[in-house]
Amino acid sequence: MTVQISDAEKDLFYKVMGFGLLESRLKNIKFEDDIYWKIKKVRWVLQLMPFVRQVGVCNSHAFGMADEESDVDLVIVCNEKRLYLARLFGVIMFHVIGMRRYKDKIRGRFCLSFWIDENHLNMSDLMIDKDYYLQLWRERVWWLMNDEEIIDDWLKQNELKFGQKLCSYEKFSVVKVFEYLFGGRFGDFWEFVLGCVQRLVAHKKYVKKNFPKGVVFEEGIVKCHDEDKRWEIRSKVEKLKFNL
Repeated sequence: MTVQISDAEKDLFYKVMGFGLLESRLKNIKFEDDIYWKIKKVRWVLQLMPFVRQVGVCNSHAFGMADEESDVDLVIVCNEKRLYLARLFGVIMFHVIGMRRYKDKIRGRFCLSFWIDENHLNMSDLMIDKDYYLQLWRERVWWLMNDEEIIDDWLKQNELKFGQKLCSYEKFSVVKVFEYLFGGRFGDFWEFVLGCVQRLVAHKKYVKKNFPKGVVFEEGIVKCHDEDKRWEIRSKVEKLKFNL
């Protein structure tokens, strides 16, 4: 069971993040017009991504702290045992249309670094002790697809009272044909192969960086955040608490 943080701790978190008082910040949190139109631009890609049940905007835009140089962070929820297939096709599609973040191409692009399957919606599995950021992060995800079941499961498993939707896009029917073709043992085979390949590529990439804490390749979860500032944020919040 997740240990809930108090309103006072939430205020301290928002101060550490440079938001000011929680109440005033939450009143003013809204999506900028430009992020809304960026999402509309890639709407057809979201609707064509196979084995994807739900997509959410998170991090800087969801917290209302993005600037002109920010990328758009997404959390993508996939079908069980099809995470690596979904990740491959999702990354390829965003790359082809020139909207995927990579290397120094950041501004206005989409960061596809957080993938989970439908059986790993409980974020407490990824939490560190006194994880102020991730606890509040769960509340600030803005969902884009029309799969209400995933949103309901997200709320239930993360002990949240309400979710937030920006859009309600429906997947194109043609995607079901592709998902059928890659179902069963044929799909299981390619999921296994792609899982091995993607983990090997990640190992070669991150072994030089001593495997950052924000990099996770586990069953049902792929998280590739080179810079995970949760420990730093926790330290700052605890310091403010001590000085009260």
